[in-house]
Amino acid sequence: LTAVTLFTTGCGLLTDGLRGITLPGGADLGETPFEVTAEFTDVVDLVPQSLVTVDDVPVGTVTSITVSDRWTAMVTMLVNDDVELPSDASARVRTTSLLGEKFVELGAPADGAGSGTLTDGAVIP
Repeated sequence: LTAVTLFTTGCGLLTDGLRGITLPGGADLGETPFEVTAEFTDVVDLVPQSLVTVDDVPVGTVTSITVSDRWTAMVTMLVNDDVELPSDASARVRTTSLLGEKFVELGAPADGAGSGTLTDGAVIP
C-alpha cells in the first residue's frame, strides 16, 4: 500500500506530471537550446516530446502545443543552439511512416534563404 501511494503521488511532484520527463533517445539539445514557435493550421496528432528535425537529423523537441486566438496551433520547440537556419525558415508536420509518429521538420525555404538567422523567441508563420 505504501509503494502504491508513493508511486501515484510521486507523479504529482513533477511540474508537468510525466510530460516533464525527458525521454531517452531524443535529440541532443546542447547546453543552451533556443526556443522557436511555429504556427500551424493543423497539427494532426502531434504531441509534446515529439522530435524536431533538420535534414532528417533530430535537433530539438516539441515542448508545448497551444491554440491561439485565431484558432491556429502554436507549437513551441526547443532547438539545439548549434543549428543555423535562415530567419524565414519553414516548419511542417511530418510522419515517420504510414502509421508512424509525427514530428516537426524545420528547413530553409526552397527559393533561397533570407537575411538573418533563426534566433531565440522566433515565430515561424
